[in-house]
Amino acid sequence: MPRLAAVTLLAMLSMSGPQTPQDEVAALRKEVEALKAQQTAMQRDLNVIKMQSVGTSMLEDNIFTTTDYLKSATNRDTAKRFVQASLQGWIYCRDHQSDCVKTVLANGPALPKGHQAWMMNEINALIWPASRGIGVMDPAAYARSAKIVATYGKLKKVPGHEAYRTDIEAAALKGLKAAGVDVYGRKWHKLNIHVTAGGN
Repeated sequence: MPRLAAVTLLAMLSMSGPQTPQDEVAALRKEVEALKAQQTAMQRDLNVIKMQSVGTSMLEDNIFTTTDYLKSATNRDTAKRFVQASLQGWIYCRDHQSDCVKTVLANGPALPKGHQAWMMNEINALIWPASRGIGVMDPAAYARSAKIVATYGKLKKVPGHEAYRTDIEAAALKGLKAAGVDVYGRKWHKLNIHVTAGGN
């Protein structure tokens, strides 16, 4: 289990006593009573407890760099263009979901079409609609995540707002808006995709 996933599971399980997080294979063998899975994992025939409902959900997917790298104006511009292109890719997959699934399938995925289509739909549901604009940091979600990591990941102190910056993201969103790109996705709706046997 990835370290961050283990932290979120430990935070939730602490409410009912200590347990040891394991992986999905152990769950299928009925060797464990609980495990942490992504929203994009197929969760049929499982009792699912959403981390959001118990106050232990965490931010997980981010873009990282170093303070030294961003001291250069040229590097800041590169970072802005990288973020803008990344966000534009997610926006494209919002509006062209089947095309993005085809792209994944054309690049040798481990899982077949049915699973990829279902997973793309679930990922979009995690992003859209984006009330602040795609990729904008939610300060409350950050504070909650930092506190959980400090408590269960054994950090010496809770990292504050200085651990992230928003100017690169703001510049990227400005560029997308100037190009007429919808960064909010308010009209997006989740598709009704059925889980298929074997993910085919």
